[in-house]
Amino acid sequence: MDGDIKESYPGQEPTPTVAIEKLFGKSFEAPRLDNNSLIPVGGGSIFTNEMDISVVGDFENLQEVLQEMHDNTGIYNLPELKKWLDSQGIGLDEKLFAYLFSFTKILEKRYPSSLEVQPARQQAYSKAKNGEVKLSELFANNTVACAEIAALAQYYLQQEGVESRYFSGAVLWDKQLEFAEEHSFIVIPQGEHQLLFDPMNPTNTTQGLFPSIYTTSANFDQEVRRRQKRFVPATNVLSKKQAYYGVNNGTKVSEMNVVA
Repeated sequence: MDGDIKESYPGQEPTPTVAIEKLFGKSFEAPRLDNNSLIPVGGGSIFTNEMDISVVGDFENLQEVLQEMHDNTGIYNLPELKKWLDSQGIGLDEKLFAYLFSFTKILEKRYPSSLEVQPARQQAYSKAKNGEVKLSELFANNTVACAEIAALAQYYLQQEGVESRYFSGAVLWDKQLEFAEEHSFIVIPQGEHQLLFDPMNPTNTTQGLFPSIYTTSANFDQEVRRRQKRFVPATNVLSKKQAYYGVNNGTKVSEMNVVA
């Protein structure tokens, strides 16, 4: 899709579409999100794999919060943070953890979660001109879900020089569940394996909300490219709880679809 241009209307400038790698079902991965590009966030029909609902990533209008996240990272004492990570048995780079921690804390401060998000979010997309809505408007109205939050996280990490990828896929919170939840998150390459950062669902601790960072024993990149329903076990580095991230087509999931 690299270079694709959405159809334009009289008096409207064409909007470039984010370059994506299509995976199984509606799942896809985007290595980069550019300012003012169209980011697919969903499909209007349960009967096709078409992603025909998009948000305009007008990140230029979110620079204030992005700058606050950047500035907040500078307040952390990295040597002390490394000591704490080591004491918790968390083998993560302290600078990376600082970036993700800063994103989580500023997001919580600026846009506290609300149970009323989904109806208002759906209404915003349904009323949007030409089926498009601006990312900044959704954040301003605090009507954001995983797709929009992950988009902001991806752009933030890009600005900080962190290699990461926006992933639109699915998650099973328990492998006994019959159906997975469509979900967007961030993939961060770490050598032969990958970290998964779930910015929508921070980890609740006695010291407040911390970033939800998952490690995987299987190679996530390889498993989600098998052109089939696939879920990879992932362990939260803080809570040690397990979840299963991957790709799906909206149909029932069995244990055969979960990587052993």
